[in-house]
Amino acid sequence: MAPDHLDGSLDEVAFYTTVLTPEQIMNHYRASGADDHLRKP
Repeated sequence: MAPDHLDGSLDEVAFYTTVLTPEQIMNHYRASGADDHLRKP
């Protein structure tokens, strides 16, 4: 099962098969609002 912050994002699987830098990944998470989930305990 995907983590909560990935729910509804399975259509972006192709996006994650490309070569990304950690910065690009984090920028994508922040842009999608997942940063809020990552801050939760």
